[in-house]
Amino acid sequence: MPVQMPVPMPARDFSTLGRAVTKHLPAPFWTKDAEGRYTGVNDYFTRVFGFDVAGAVIGKTDEELVEAATVDLLIDEFDGVLPNETFKSIWGRLRDNDIIVQESGEPTQFLERIFLRDEKRVIPVNAIKAPYMGGTVGIAVFGNLDEGGITLDLIRDDDEMSIGTSDDTDAEAVRIESLGRAAAQGGAFLLWTKDANGRYTALNDFYLDYVGADDESDVLGKTDLDIVAVAAPDGIDDYEGLLPGETSTSIANSWSEDDLRVIESNETLRVIERDFNDGRVFDVISIKAPFAGGTVGIAIPVDASDASDVVNAVDVDA
Repeated sequence: MPVQMPVPMPARDFSTLGRAVTKHLPAPFWTKDAEGRYTGVNDYFTRVFGFDVAGAVIGKTDEELVEAATVDLLIDEFDGVLPNETFKSIWGRLRDNDIIVQESGEPTQFLERIFLRDEKRVIPVNAIKAPYMGGTVGIAVFGNLDEGGITLDLIRDDDEMSIGTSDDTDAEAVRIESLGRAAAQGGAFLLWTKDANGRYTALNDFYLDYVGADDESDVLGKTDLDIVAVAAPDGIDDYEGLLPGETSTSIANSWSEDDLRVIESNETLRVIERDFNDGRVFDVISIKAPFAGGTVGIAIPVDASDASDVVNAVDVDA
């Protein structure tokens, strides 16, 4: 009897998440090595710090990045500066938090401070950092979309931002693949893309584990109503934090309604949505943007007390 050879699984395609995160996501996203040097950044990150190409950031530490971005600028010229705050204190805190994550080996949510170079403002952000390939992977979400005045400037008529790694298209393809892999396998936040009909086209591993799905096939092509049926097959009636009249169906419908607002307006939406996990219902900051006729979105907990449980609810491979 002939021996049945196992059928090899097709290599995972990171191109959808990679292009969404790199070219369309209106939130800074990055990877760093063990010494704190940037190994990858998305276009939004590049624009926030006033660089023309992502390659200008690669290889720099936070100290070097801040120095390059603020050359000939004084922090006194920036709005929103706290008493005794300096550029050095800003980049120092960023590095300190990276070290906390590397030493603990656990994803952690921080309240950090960053500056918008062209707008000359210093603002607070919710940052989630996780161990990744000996270093870290991180994302920062504005607490208020008004803080990200550059957001709509990044939505191009051709639905594609113009920033690249360099003029080398091969290098740009590598950047998109690398950031897509980091977001898919290392990101300790919910990340997804959907088509115009609200059906999921890609999700990161954190999202899959978050809803209890075994693999992408359990989720791809499904709607929000399908997703909550997987995540809470018995409903959420006994969940802590449930509001009067709130159900898993009403929560899923609100997600879909927000997606539709983004598609119809072709503009980025920052909204507080409701989500549930591990027997609790809580608020999350969601940012959604137009992508490939549908949407790309991320969500992180509003409250760090929720985040302490949520970001550690799944195993993130270092």
